[in-house]
Amino acid sequence: MPKVEVRLLTFEVQHHKCHTCPELGPNIKFRMELAGPNGALLWKLENEGEKNKEMDPDLKLAPPK
Repeated sequence: MPKVEVRLLTFEVQHHKCHTCPELGPNIKFRMELAGPNGALLWKLENEGEKNKEMDPDLKLAPPK
């Protein structure tokens, strides 16, 4: 269920209840924001709410140096 809004991408991935079991648990939700021509910020969304703009991203993506 990806959703694109200007510089934001919100998406979900399937998640198993445990690493060795086939049973699926609730999806994990992420939000990615473009941060210039060669970078992005990624948040793992907890709960149903939007990410808090004041929170630091969980991951900063940048090209290798």
